[in-house]
Amino acid sequence: MTVTNISPARSAFLPNSLKYIIHNDNTNPLICLQIYIRIGSVKEKPAEAGFAHFIEHLAFKSTRDFPLNALSEHVTRLGGAINAYTDFDCTCYYLMMPSELLEEGLHILSQLAFQADFASDDVEIEKDIIIEEIKQYENEPEMEFFDYLQSTYFDKSPLKKPVLGTIESVKAADHKRLLAFQAKYYRPDNAFLVLSGDINGNADELIKHYFGNWKKPSKALILPDYSRFMEPETLKFRKFERRKKTDFIALLMPELCEAHPNSDALLVAMRYYAIGKASKLYKRLVEREKLCSSVKVSSLCGELSGASAILFTPSVKNRRDEIITIIREEFLDILAARVDPVEIELIKLDIIHSWLYGFESMENIANMIGAEEFIKGYENLYQYAEQITAVSFEEVIDSARKYWQPDNLAFYYQSFAAKQPTTVQNMTKRDFIAEPAEIAHDLTPRIPENEDADFHCLASAPSADFEQLDEIHFRMNLSNGLKIIYRHIPHKPMLGITLSTEVCQLKERSDQRGENFLTSTAMLYGTRAHSHEQIMQFSRRHGFNIRVIHHLDSTNYRAKCFNEDLGKTLDLLKEIIAQPLFNPHHVSMLKTAAIDSIRRENQYPVSYSYQRWLMMLFGTNSILDRSCGSIGSLGKLRLNDLRQWHLTHYHPAAFVLAVVGSLPPKDVFGVCASVFDQLESKADLIPNLPLPERKKSPEIRISRQKAEQSVIHLGGYGTAAKDVKQNTAFHLLAQILGGDISSRFFNILREKHAYAYQCGFDFSSIREIGFWNAYAFCDPDDYKDCLRLIREILTDVAENGVHSDELSSAQNYLIGMNRFDSESVSYQASAISNLLALGYDLDHFLFREQRLRSVSNDDIKNVASTWLKPDNHFIHIVL
Repeated sequence: MTVTNISPARSAFLPNSLKYIIHNDNTNPLICLQIYIRIGSVKEKPAEAGFAHFIEHLAFKSTRDFPLNALSEHVTRLGGAINAYTDFDCTCYYLMMPSELLEEGLHILSQLAFQADFASDDVEIEKDIIIEEIKQYENEPEMEFFDYLQSTYFDKSPLKKPVLGTIESVKAADHKRLLAFQAKYYRPDNAFLVLSGDINGNADELIKHYFGNWKKPSKALILPDYSRFMEPETLKFRKFERRKKTDFIALLMPELCEAHPNSDALLVAMRYYAIGKASKLYKRLVEREKLCSSVKVSSLCGELSGASAILFTPSVKNRRDEIITIIREEFLDILAARVDPVEIELIKLDIIHSWLYGFESMENIANMIGAEEFIKGYENLYQYAEQITAVSFEEVIDSARKYWQPDNLAFYYQSFAAKQPTTVQNMTKRDFIAEPAEIAHDLTPRIPENEDADFHCLASAPSADFEQLDEIHFRMNLSNGLKIIYRHIPHKPMLGITLSTEVCQLKERSDQRGENFLTSTAMLYGTRAHSHEQIMQFSRRHGFNIRVIHHLDSTNYRAKCFNEDLGKTLDLLKEIIAQPLFNPHHVSMLKTAAIDSIRRENQYPVSYSYQRWLMMLFGTNSILDRSCGSIGSLGKLRLNDLRQWHLTHYHPAAFVLAVVGSLPPKDVFGVCASVFDQLESKADLIPNLPLPERKKSPEIRISRQKAEQSVIHLGGYGTAAKDVKQNTAFHLLAQILGGDISSRFFNILREKHAYAYQCGFDFSSIREIGFWNAYAFCDPDDYKDCLRLIREILTDVAENGVHSDELSSAQNYLIGMNRFDSESVSYQASAISNLLALGYDLDHFLFREQRLRSVSNDDIKNVASTWLKPDNHFIHIVL
C-alpha cells in the first residue's frame, strides 16, 4: 500500500465566528469551494418540515447581486459548476471553478450564505417544483421503498423525518416563515467554509472581505439536544409486509454515528456482512446461490446514530424463504465469531485504499474535510488510515454483538404476490440470537504476500523503445498490433490504466445481442491462471480496481492502481484479456442479474419511457439498444458463444492501452512490453454490422400507467460523430437546451412555469449516426402544456438559433467540466484509450477546447435547423 505525504489543511476563524478550512493542492489549476450550514431535517421543528431543503432551492432564485435566477447562469458563463444538497444534518452549497476565479467564487458563495432575497412569488413557484421532486421519489420504486423504510424503522429518532418534508408541509410553507427559518439558522457561528485546490496566497483576505460582514446575531442559537441519540434508538424486533408491484426485501439494523467510539469497528462488521462484492451476503445471494441480482446498503445516519438499510432485489420468484434463511445464517455467524480474520484485514485495506484515492480530486477532498469537520473536526481526516488499522478483530465482533441485538432489527418484505412468505410471518427475534462463543485470543491474521509472486514486478521490467510525441505524451506499437500511449503527469501516487477496443454491440447480429456484454463482463470473473477469488484478493491487497464499461461503440477495461503495483496490475489485466476462464457459474450469475435488471426497468416509469422511445427510432432488439441485449437474447447465449466471441474479437491488435501517471516513461514502456509483447495476434478486425434504417415519419405514443408523474421523452436523429464540426456544435446545443441549471429547459420549464422538477436534453453519437432526447417529468395534469413548451423551445432554436452569450456560456461550461474530469488519472486514460481505439488521433483529445471554441452561432443554427424540426420529433409519454 502506498502511503502518501498528504499536507494537512489549515483553519482559522473570522471575528464573526465563521470557521474556514483551506486545503492547498496545486497539482491542477482548479478549486472547490463549499459552504456548510448546520441545518438539515433532523433539527427542524414539526412545523418546519422540509424548510432546510426549501431554503436551499430558494437561495438560487435571487440574491442581492444576482437577482432573477442570474446566479447559476453567471457561474456557467465563467466555466464553473454550482449546486447544493440538503441532508439530515446540513445544507451544503458547492462550487467548482478554475483557480484564477477564487475571488469570484467566494463572492458567489457569500451571496448564497447571507445575501439571498427571494420573494413571495419565488416561494409559490418553488412549491410546485419541490412537490414534483417528492412525486418523482414516489414514482421510482426503489426510492419510494427507501422512504418507506426510513419512515417506519425509527420510533422517536429525528432521522425518521424526510429531508424533503411532505407535500402537506411544503404547501403550508409561506414567505414569512421561510425567511424567519433562514435568519435563524443561516448565521456565521452555525456554518463553516471549505476551500480545496490551487488556492492563492491572498485567500484569507478574500474570505474576510466577502464573509467578514456576515453578522452574527447577538442571541445564541439554541439547537435541540439529541445527545441521547449518540446511541442507537432502542426498538423491538419488527416485521413489515406490504403489497407492491416491485419485489424487495430489506433488513434494517443499527449504525453508529462517526463520533461514536465504536463506529469504525461496526463499519468493518457491516462491510464484512453486506457492503460490496466481497461481503458475505453478496457472495452467497448474488454469486453462489443467484437468488438476488443485487445487495445494496444505504445509510440512515449522520450526527446521530441511526440504521444501515440493506436492500435485496430478488432475481427469482418464490425463493424468498431461502434468501431470508441465508441472511439469518450469515448474521449469526458474525455474532458467533465465525469470521475469517484475514477478511477483516482486507476490509480495513479496502477502506484505507478508498480514503487514499479520495485525495486525487479537489471535490472529493472538500467533501471529506466537510464530513470530518461536521462530526469530529477535520483534523481527524489525516489520521484515518491509522484509525482504521487500529481496529482489532475483537472490537469488530464485540461491536456487532453489542449493537446488532435482535430487538433492534427490522425485516421488510414487499411483493405483488398474493401470498406472503411464511418465513417472514413466523420469524421471531429468537431466530437471531447466536449461541455464545469465545473469541480466540491467538488470532494473528496475516495477508500472504507471496500469492502474487508470479506477477511482474515493476523494478524488474526491461527497457523498451518508444517514441516521444511531445513533452508529456509517448507512444509504442508492439509487433502483435497492440498500441500503447503514455501521458506523463507529475505528482501522482496512482496510475490510470484503460484498455479499449471498438469491439462492441455494433458487431452483434440479432441472434447475438448481449454477447459482447456477457463475454467482456465474464472475463473479470477468473482466468485460467487465477480464480475469481484470487483476483479479488490481489485487487484488495494492492488497491487495484477494474471495471468494464460498455459504450455504444466501444468496450473499455478501466483501472487504477498505485505506482509500485503497475507491473502486477498489467500482468493481471493481460490475463483477463487473453486467458479468461468463463466459469459457468459466474456466467449464469451475470445472466440472471442482467435479466432481472431488464425486467425491473418496466417498473420504473423513466426507464420504461426511454426504452419505448428508443424503440420508436430503431426498432425492437436493435444493436443501438441496451448493451446487454434483451431477456430473450440473453437466455439463448451459451458458454461456447462467449468463447467464440472472445476468440474472434479479443486479440492485441483490437486494443489500445493508455496509461496516465507520474512514473518515468522508460519504466512504463518496459513493463508494458514485457507483459504484452508475448501475446499473439489473431485474425483481422471484423467490421461493424449495418445500422438500422431511419424511420421517416415521426409519431406520438402514450402509455397509460396511472403514474404519479408524467414522463415525457421527445427526440430524434442527430449528427454522426464523423462530422466533427457539426457533432461538436450539437454537443454545445445540448448544453444550451438542457445541460445544467442555467439551460433553457431549466429556466423555462422549471423556474418560470414550475412544470418539471427534472428536465434536460441528451445527445449521443457514434461514427455513423447520432440521436437526441429531450425529457421532462411533470404532473400528469400539466403534460400537454409541458410538451407544448418543449416543442416551442425547440422550434424557436431551430428557426432563430441561440444567443451569443448562451453559446459562450456553454463553451466555458464544457471546457470547465473537461478540466474537472481531467483531475482523475483513470478518466484521462479512459478518454485517450477510447478515442484512439475508435480511430481518432491524439489531437482529438488534446484539442477539445479549441474545437469547442471554434463553433459559431451559425454552426449552432445550422445544426438546430437541420435536426430539431417537428418532422424529427418522436414522442413517448407515460401517464
